[in-house]
Amino acid sequence: MKLYANGCSFTWGGDLIKSLHCKDTGKLLNGSCDVELNKWRLNVTWPKHLSDLFNCTEFHNESLGCGSNYRIVRKTLDFFLPKIHKNEDVSDWLAIIQWSGPARIEYFSEYNNCWTMVNHNLTIRERDIPNWPSTEYADEVDKLFLESYYKTFNNEFFSTIWFQQINLLGMFFESNKINYLFTSMANPTLYFDNMHMDFIKKYRWFGSDNKHVYSINNMGIEMTSHPTLLGHKQIAEKFYDYIIKNKAYNKDSNESH
Repeated sequence: MKLYANGCSFTWGGDLIKSLHCKDTGKLLNGSCDVELNKWRLNVTWPKHLSDLFNCTEFHNESLGCGSNYRIVRKTLDFFLPKIHKNEDVSDWLAIIQWSGPARIEYFSEYNNCWTMVNHNLTIRERDIPNWPSTEYADEVDKLFLESYYKTFNNEFFSTIWFQQINLLGMFFESNKINYLFTSMANPTLYFDNMHMDFIKKYRWFGSDNKHVYSINNMGIEMTSHPTLLGHKQIAEKFYDYIIKNKAYNKDSNESH
């Protein structure tokens, strides 16, 4: 088995580390950063614990704090599309997607030549920043954009986009026979009516006692504003038990649920 995980700070390790950039080098603490602090983070968050439980031959934690569902979709497709294009067998992968808050967005900044993550009044560059922290957050151009964006759009718009994103990745995984599991930071039942919930229920969401548990906040794990060190171990154990009990990983087929 190979494990791919993507999400926001609930998967990245929010509160275990206070900044997305290394204070000494300005490097972005993402899935490939080689600084010691980041190596520690990758070893104590739930994707690594789950990888150990399954003895995975490979695992990737592509999450990033403050990341949006736009970023989750973009990075997940960036990861799997080249493999599919080269006709690699992707049926040995298990992808676990922890959806983020639907109001978050991202955009590509030509001035900074990087993707920029947006969480209401906070923007963070998705790149290394040698002179951190002076340019990690919003500049005047960002502020003007944010003021306009959040005045223009509302929860009706955010929920519509999130519904599209869930369906896009769900259909992508199933059509390419990639094993997957969905969970979330935000509870979808707060954003979707019964009709939309009926549509997204067909995808595989983490559950307990034959009930969907859409949000990590409702898993019954140890948390502050984010999962603690123990909480990350508990998430991994809950995912492991669910996957085994429900046969959510099948190397040879990936049926709709």
